[in-house]
Amino acid sequence: MTASSRSRLVRLRALARQIHLWITLIVGLPVAIVSAAGLPITYWFDTDMLTSRNFFTHQGVGTGRLSLDALVSSARTASRAARVDSISFSEPGSVAIVSAPLPGMEEREIALEPTSGQVVAIRDRHQATVEWLYSLHTRLLLDRIGADLEGQILIVGLAICTVILILSGIILWWPRHFAWSSISPLLRWSRLWSDLHTKAGLYSLPALTLASITTVLLTYPATRSTAGRVISYENSSSAGHATSGPPSLQAAAQTAGQVDPNRRFAELANIDEPSKPYLVGIGDDVRGYRWVDIDRHSGALLEVRSEPSREGDHPAFLIGLHQGHRFGKVGQLLFGISSLVPLLLYTSGLFIWWQRRQRLRTASRRP
Repeated sequence: MTASSRSRLVRLRALARQIHLWITLIVGLPVAIVSAAGLPITYWFDTDMLTSRNFFTHQGVGTGRLSLDALVSSARTASRAARVDSISFSEPGSVAIVSAPLPGMEEREIALEPTSGQVVAIRDRHQATVEWLYSLHTRLLLDRIGADLEGQILIVGLAICTVILILSGIILWWPRHFAWSSISPLLRWSRLWSDLHTKAGLYSLPALTLASITTVLLTYPATRSTAGRVISYENSSSAGHATSGPPSLQAAAQTAGQVDPNRRFAELANIDEPSKPYLVGIGDDVRGYRWVDIDRHSGALLEVRSEPSREGDHPAFLIGLHQGHRFGKVGQLLFGISSLVPLLLYTSGLFIWWQRRQRLRTASRRP
């Protein structure tokens, strides 16, 4: 390497060090907090059940689950709801959840014991802990005060800063002479904080990079798809099937289930929307969802879409990449653990910076 090349490399590393330091000092803590909030969101149902025990805890009083129609009727009677939006079940299927909005409580949910229809609890979903975490992770809680767009912009800014931190970190780490010790998981006690900072960042690099890039893509309007990807099921025995009259909710769910028997029932929506067909979701976060339109008058299967949510906001593969679901349960776990790494990097980075300042201060006092 020539002297001029070495000089350019030294200047590049010095610039990368300044960029890495100042971005960390300015936005390092918000990045760490927002990223850490991604772990409980990745395991949404588990977090919701853990933080809302009263809502999901019930005493079993019988065997055999009631039909969807009976459960909705029970919720409607007990809560005196004028309108019911949807019905779903908690992850293990132990609690039926009916969404029945009321003025002033737009996300009201009613939990019922599925074998008796007994109401267990009523809550405003908007106030659930997992919803607060989701708001923090995606909007910095600004959507709760009517600043949804501003929250999105700030989240994108934090994601871009994270990418810059990753790039500057790679420049600072890149060894002049490669040695296996630079990527070994072993930590040296004499350089504990430095090794912890470097290798935690190195091993979480793919997950954090992918999560940061997909954050920008998920916020960008061009990645949204309101129509969804239509899937043809011409060979399905349920396609175009019609009942002799208006179908029950249970019949609509069963018709949708014939589309893909390997996917479990997730949700039935548009219950009290006369102008819309029933919308039945089958699947889960890991395998993805199929959203099936069932004609509420004839029971015919109208359309099947592949989307991550009933709103069809984003392509499923982006959600899967962002949360690691696309790589199976192991990928989901690794991405979840990686979401905690920025907090470790922020803490260890500040300690390393403080140690370096102390050494420089001590050296400057020597005669």
